[in-house]
Amino acid sequence: MSILGPRRLPAIECPNPNTNSSVAISTSVGFQSLALSDYNHGAQQLHADITLGLADVVTSSKISQKRLAKSADRSHAWMRDTLTAQAESDVEQSTLFASIPPLEPQQQSLYLSDLSEEYKSEVRGVSLYSAETAATLPQALQDLPRICLTTPVSPHDILQAVALGNDLITVPFVTETSERGIAFTFSLSPAIEGSNQAVGFDLWDPRHATDLSPLVQGCQCYACTKHHRAYIHHLLSAKEMLAWTLLQIHNYHMIDVFFAQMREAMAEGTFEETCKGFTRAYNAEEPKATGQGPRIRGYQMKSVGGGEPRKNRKAYGRLEEQARKLEEAEAGIATPEVETLAEDLEKQGLGETQN
Repeated sequence: MSILGPRRLPAIECPNPNTNSSVAISTSVGFQSLALSDYNHGAQQLHADITLGLADVVTSSKISQKRLAKSADRSHAWMRDTLTAQAESDVEQSTLFASIPPLEPQQQSLYLSDLSEEYKSEVRGVSLYSAETAATLPQALQDLPRICLTTPVSPHDILQAVALGNDLITVPFVTETSERGIAFTFSLSPAIEGSNQAVGFDLWDPRHATDLSPLVQGCQCYACTKHHRAYIHHLLSAKEMLAWTLLQIHNYHMIDVFFAQMREAMAEGTFEETCKGFTRAYNAEEPKATGQGPRIRGYQMKSVGGGEPRKNRKAYGRLEEQARKLEEAEAGIATPEVETLAEDLEKQGLGETQN
């Protein structure tokens, strides 16, 4: 299934504000404005299985009442204009989910009223920017599928969002967990009795250097069936990207199993009691990582302009002196002899001279 939305999760706060006809987004070429008309045109061309309606979501921590009202009005107007454009187009439409900003029901009462009475037959679901919104939807919208576009930080948050009535949930924290070198070990029905269990373990720990067991005993993911802890620990120590790839495979498999267990508990009518048992058994906080993750990418942070400190450590410090000498030689500033350069490389442990 493909889902088309205007922003990645977690979203990066943009320096420019949204306007009456566009939202500010972070792209591979910097911060840009995405116009409603361009977004709707792209949705028509891409034919995603689900298209999330454009919403005026405010990411700032301090929001005035006037700005909240504007958020509701813009989201309402954009949904109206999107449905009008779809009705006038000859292109086959994708399934539209109405986006609802994270506001109190009274702050967007007119929007929710129109969704319930006028737009309901034209939308196939709702996308929510707050897990709690699912519990406050009007009765007329309660039967629509709900996508929760939030950033939970633990399986406990996932359980809470599902308990509130959300059907699909984004889990960006899985990638963050993998990049920290943490392997998930939790289960909705823990095999070990007790409390304060960790949801995962730090694979950077030297104790795993000679451990030939899988990440989780009995796990059927590729990482666990083909490799052992010692190998992945070695990859982490060597800063090989394969380490984080294998951890990502494993951690997403654990999340898939976790959701399957939730569906099974719902079918058996034991979901509420199972959630209580899970909360008692596991600590919501992940173990602290002791190693450095992969290099930080540009889309993971907001740039604030010139003079910013380095986000990543220098990877090839030993070659800097040799690179400088080569640059000087090419520029004619100095002409080091090949023999001298070879000796310097040998001293750096980067090779041996041959007689």
